[in-house]
Amino acid sequence: MHTVFAPAKINLGLRITGRFANGYHRLESLFVPVSLFDRIEVRLSAADRVQHIWPIGEPTPKRRLLSLGALKNPLLWKTIALVRERLRDHADLELPRVAVTVDKRIPSPSGLGGASSDAAALIQALCLVAKAAAPDKSAQINEALQSDLFLKETTQLGADVPYFWRYGLEARAAMLNGIGHELAALEINNIGGFLCVPPFGFSTERMFAHVRSLPLPTAEATGGESAASKLALRLSEIPYSDEVVFGVKFVQNDFDRAAAAVFPNESRLLAQAKVAIARTVNQFFGSGFVVGMSGSGAALFAATETPVSQTMLAAYSGVLRARLGRDWRVFTFSTAGLRPP
Repeated sequence: MHTVFAPAKINLGLRITGRFANGYHRLESLFVPVSLFDRIEVRLSAADRVQHIWPIGEPTPKRRLLSLGALKNPLLWKTIALVRERLRDHADLELPRVAVTVDKRIPSPSGLGGASSDAAALIQALCLVAKAAAPDKSAQINEALQSDLFLKETTQLGADVPYFWRYGLEARAAMLNGIGHELAALEINNIGGFLCVPPFGFSTERMFAHVRSLPLPTAEATGGESAASKLALRLSEIPYSDEVVFGVKFVQNDFDRAAAAVFPNESRLLAQAKVAIARTVNQFFGSGFVVGMSGSGAALFAATETPVSQTMLAAYSGVLRARLGRDWRVFTFSTAGLRPP
């Protein structure tokens, strides 16, 4: 059996700056992996199987919806098929049949990238399976699955999969400037804080449907991974909205406006939640935190570069949960020494 861990991510800023001729959108965003993980177990099997284990605390109706969503969007099945085809064509290797179990801890849908991270982690696990089956072909397997061409192919699975496959699984931040595989490695200071997940999520499909209706400038194709191989950035340098509440800045995310148009009631709740989060972090930690929505939502984060222990964050997570409402889930996170449990 092979066990791998799939980290969540937050987007420290997200801007939609143009539209390519093929209909895809040009995005600018800083991806940062955080210490919340799904666990993926892969065993050899007589036939391919995929199973999700949802958190015990999930209400039964939500668990049914999550299971239905996994069936309607069989991302992990597509991942197995993509890797099997790639190894067959580029390593002359037939991937053994596998049974995949996903122990879910990252809320979904939330904008924390759980599904894409699961797909990338599964690629990693399948790589281990292939090497165990044919140790003499390890070099060919690496070449087949680590190439820039394969990275681009992973966008077929999901826009965030390339980030997790090349950077996120290695606990590295990256800057996106274009479409999913157009990434550059990024150095940031260690950050920590809170992940706040509401009892609802936003459909990425509906959010992008709204974005497609907006007038956007035509974007020029760059043709691949960003030419910049290493950048450095501080929290003070990411884009913010003009709004400052309780001394806390709100990170700019263009999907906030899409959410207001497509999900107005939930968007109002998120706006109120941002104020509650800002009030809480200012009251107990002072200045230094920023608050924003991750990805296409609806999870919110409060992040700081100021060193704060996980013990101290955990001590106030209950206060934050009480102010947000009992149906909200609050997690603490850190990027320092990012390691799975």
